[in-house]
Amino acid sequence: MIFFSFRNLQQPRKVLLEQLGRVLPSDAEALPESLVLANTCDRQGAHVAAKLAEAADRHQGGGGLGGLGGGLGGLRVVFTAGPADVRAALTCLVARMQKYCNTQATATGPPSVKVALVGSDAFVNSLLRPYVDLFSTRPPDWQGYLRFYVIPLGEKESFEEFISA
Repeated sequence: MIFFSFRNLQQPRKVLLEQLGRVLPSDAEALPESLVLANTCDRQGAHVAAKLAEAADRHQGGGGLGGLGGGLGGLRVVFTAGPADVRAALTCLVARMQKYCNTQATATGPPSVKVALVGSDAFVNSLLRPYVDLFSTRPPDWQGYLRFYVIPLGEKESFEEFISA
């Protein structure tokens, strides 16, 4: 069982910051087409994260990621372990989008990034507050630059029931 201290809820893990540096490098010219945020706090999320890491290691010839996430055939995976990690991942993505807008001369803005959320209702909710905080200071058209795809985990999640109705 994993226990987190209050400090860990407020600050992202160092390993996550290193992972974000690999998955969303600051020197990249283009934005990723897609990004997966997987919640490793619950058992099912940790299982999905482990399977994605194994597949990424196989795809990169076995010497790859050691379970830390990365590219899987162009798919970028970030393993989060709390609200601070989710906030850091979203902040990093928005910073990359802002850098793209500042360096690329396009009238339409950055391309849309598909963000898959793998986790429970609580995980999806942990993304909502930083999303509102970050996008409340941006123009309204920025909301269209991220497309969210929710992959619910857990038993009888309310979000899952709402979508299936």
